[in-house]
Amino acid sequence: MTTPVDVLPLLRWLASKAPSARPAHVLVACREYPDLGPWLAPGEDDGRAVFVLTGCLADVPPAALLEVLAAGARVTALVDGCRSPSAAAEVVTRADEVATAIGRPDQMATATVTPAQPEHEPARSRRFRRGATTGGESPVPVLDALAMPVTRRLLVTAAGRTAEAPHTRSGDAPHDRLFAVVGELLGDDPPPPGLLSVPTGAADLAAPACGGSGVCVRVCPTDALTLRVTELGESGALGDERPVGTQPYQTPREHRPALVDEFVLAVDPARCIDCGECVRQCPEQAMQRVGPLPWLPALAGAERPVRVALSKRCSRCGASFRGSGARCSACTFRAASPFTSRLPPGFTRSQRD
Repeated sequence: MTTPVDVLPLLRWLASKAPSARPAHVLVACREYPDLGPWLAPGEDDGRAVFVLTGCLADVPPAALLEVLAAGARVTALVDGCRSPSAAAEVVTRADEVATAIGRPDQMATATVTPAQPEHEPARSRRFRRGATTGGESPVPVLDALAMPVTRRLLVTAAGRTAEAPHTRSGDAPHDRLFAVVGELLGDDPPPPGLLSVPTGAADLAAPACGGSGVCVRVCPTDALTLRVTELGESGALGDERPVGTQPYQTPREHRPALVDEFVLAVDPARCIDCGECVRQCPEQAMQRVGPLPWLPALAGAERPVRVALSKRCSRCGASFRGSGARCSACTFRAASPFTSRLPPGFTRSQRD
């Protein structure tokens, strides 16, 4: 099993320490960084700490760097020793766009040139560079993601053993961590105007002509869309909800009339990756991408309704549809032409010689 490249070990370590004991400046380096010795020399910035990742900085999500910022430290990425310096710099750039937009400028930076090493300073060995502490040889601690130092609080208190950064989320949604840390940095303040130009990564969807077929729900690669169907009784009272795709009858009966359902199509902004698959695969061409999702609904942390409407339920197959009659278009065609197949639009039959 591959260890994910992340800053979570650093966040747990920062959460276990008192605010006054946390470094004010964290230098993040890749596992393959050639020599950290020059960065460990004493300098004016005595609140530094070097954190060595389990892999490459290019594989770290931008939200992870913002989480270090939310923990009270500014971040400098040492991309000069990275195997993919352009990709690593892009990660820092995306995090810096958000940090600058919410009023935290100059908190994210990249270092592309290693500082000059004094001639009298001996070269550091790999064991020294990867050690959890510097053993008094340098005022700059080196934190290894694979061997983080254990504090006394982690050993003797139950709270320390479960210490977590308050701004992280455990969800698996693509934008879960980004929305959580931006909300933590903003606090009770509304999103500033500068944040409006930074994309959230999710799409603002609308489906004014949706009939509730549920195709978009099934083709969504991140399970961002949900469809909840509520059966309406003859008196108009709401009945029990049933998940999309289930058949209303054990055996469809031809003589039954079309029943009416109420459906709610909703999207989870934290899961939407703006791939456009729901727009392309909609059989009714009803799904529309209005534009990128604004930050205010993205930070709300709740599903957004895309369409709430009534639909008919086919008396033969039970599928939701719009139109007149008691059957959907497919069942209407099958009933009228039981021994004929219909070609998709744009296709014609070929004549053999």
